[in-house]
Amino acid sequence: MEKMAQAAQTATAHVIADLGYDLYHVAFVEEEGEHYLRYTILRRDDREVTLADCERVSRALSPVLDEADPIDLPYFLEVSSPGIFRVLYTKEHYQSALGERIRVRRIPTAKGPKNQAGFLKEVAKDHLVLEQGSEEISVPFAEVLTVNLEPEL
Repeated sequence: MEKMAQAAQTATAHVIADLGYDLYHVAFVEEEGEHYLRYTILRRDDREVTLADCERVSRALSPVLDEADPIDLPYFLEVSSPGIFRVLYTKEHYQSALGERIRVRRIPTAKGPKNQAGFLKEVAKDHLVLEQGSEEISVPFAEVLTVNLEPEL
C-alpha cells in the first residue's frame, strides 16, 4: 500500500504545490473492505485548512490521478488538514514540533511505558528526547509506533 501512496504522491505533488499548498502526508489504506487515498495538506500562510481548500485540492487532483492512474484498485479520494492532534511522520515534522507537547506510542515489544506524553526537546539521529517536568526521556525511533501533537486545550 505504501508503494501506491508513493506513486500517487509522485504523480500529483506538483498539483498541490501549484495551488499554493504544502503536502503534509499521503496514505493509501484499506478500511472495512474499501480503499482510500488520503492527502493531508497545509496552507502556506499558516492559516487553518478549510473545507473549501480541501475541495479545491481534491478537484485538481482527480483528473491528474485519473490520467496517471498510479493505483490499480478502486478507491475514494480524501483531502484533509492534519488537525491539531496531527501525526508526526517525518523528521521534518518532528523538527517543526520542537517545544510542543506530544504523545508517543511505542511498539508492544518496547521496554518501559507504551504511552508517554511530554514536550519534544530534541530530535536526534536515532531518538527523540521528551521533557516531562524536570525529567528527560529518550525514546529510540526503533521503538516508536506513532507520535502525535497533543496540545493542552
